[in-house]
Amino acid sequence: MPPPCRYHEAGERCPHGLHCKYYHNPRRGAALVRCQFYDHGHCRFGYACQFLHSDKKPVCHFFARGQCRNGAACLFSHDCPSNAEESVCHFFLKGECKNGETCRFLHQQSDDQQPARSRYEETIVSPKRAAVFLERVSRHKGDKFCLDALLEQKGPLRNFIRDLGVCELANLFALLGRCGEVEEKQKYEELIGALSTSLIIGAPRYIESISGEAQLLACTKVLVDAARLNRIFARQVPVIRLVKKSRDLEVKNETLEGLLMRLKVHKNNGRLSGRSLGTPQKGG
Repeated sequence: MPPPCRYHEAGERCPHGLHCKYYHNPRRGAALVRCQFYDHGHCRFGYACQFLHSDKKPVCHFFARGQCRNGAACLFSHDCPSNAEESVCHFFLKGECKNGETCRFLHQQSDDQQPARSRYEETIVSPKRAAVFLERVSRHKGDKFCLDALLEQKGPLRNFIRDLGVCELANLFALLGRCGEVEEKQKYEELIGALSTSLIIGAPRYIESISGEAQLLACTKVLVDAARLNRIFARQVPVIRLVKKSRDLEVKNETLEGLLMRLKVHKNNGRLSGRSLGTPQKGG
């Protein structure tokens, strides 16, 4: 993963926005600073704003458990949510929340709640919300859970993939690589088929930022599946960029070489070109 963006970490506006090559953590820095323009009703950046747009304070889970020591000075809401289930931490219910006391969702479970949830409820209405969603899901240990979560959000994700920054694309390709290991191949292929066009179009930006063999291998595997399931856009897969990146990183991996060969076949409509895999071609 790229190093954190110094602007974002400092709670300042990053001049590169969603296209910044450094990591914008949706739980830190500018993402937690309220937008003063939005609070006054006239933020010109809308969904693309790097600061927090919220009409209400996040729920104080310390207050919900009778443990808040800040009283009226607390920066979080002490109002009981209209639907407590919506503010409960889904990862906590599965016993896998890594944020502990710093989590902004409730760590409590009512008597009539099931001990675990099989669905990840989220509303993705902007690239920023998509980035937060991917960050949350990527923290989960269960590959099957991640597959189900991404599959439920395949529509919104497809719409916003092209607007994601390279850090968020890194999260997405890593998650899809994990999903490919799940035994439920029909679900995985449904997911990749739905996202394939956006993945192929968005891949070149991400490939340029890849800094390790594992990232390159996961990205190539996902693109092989995307090309296989989307023959129309398969010709747009950036094979030459992948080959160049493997050479720049000096990767010597037989699995990667095999994946690149398969990708070349899909790109050429099932035919293996007589030209060298590493020879630049128009559109590659």
